[in-house]
Amino acid sequence: MGLFIFVLLIILGVGYPKSKGVTKLNAIFMFIVLGLNTKASDLGQYENVYENLFAQGLQFHYEPGYSLFMTVCRTLGFSFFTFRLIWALLIVVIINAAIHRFTDNTALASSLYILYSLLPLTSGMRMAMSSVIAIYGVSFLAERKDRKKAILLLFLSAMFHY
Repeated sequence: MGLFIFVLLIILGVGYPKSKGVTKLNAIFMFIVLGLNTKASDLGQYENVYENLFAQGLQFHYEPGYSLFMTVCRTLGFSFFTFRLIWALLIVVIINAAIHRFTDNTALASSLYILYSLLPLTSGMRMAMSSVIAIYGVSFLAERKDRKKAILLLFLSAMFHY
């Protein structure tokens, strides 16, 4: 069933490249795949670090951006599952913001993102966030007045995965 939905969304994105409805369906699909995924190879390690974050005293287990976000969520009492849902939502919001900056063909672009980039990012949580922030940052490089914003976003991207 998942493969059918995956293929259908790709076909719809190609067939209706400017469809807001297909763009929204793609965003929902991305959120489900990223947030509800339980089979990624790195999830066990991420969960172990998250659940035991304060056991040895506060320390940075990973890059500063990821560690800070993890610390805030853990301090607020979020379970690892809730943390992942928030993480997935942020990734989907950021990539969709970038897609809307790059093109009017949002359904096509989001379908291509699903086809080429989404599945490898289901395992690498830090890489996923880093890459979507970088893509969003790159979208500001073409505009002279927004180059500082681009550099700041690219720096922020590196704070999630070196």
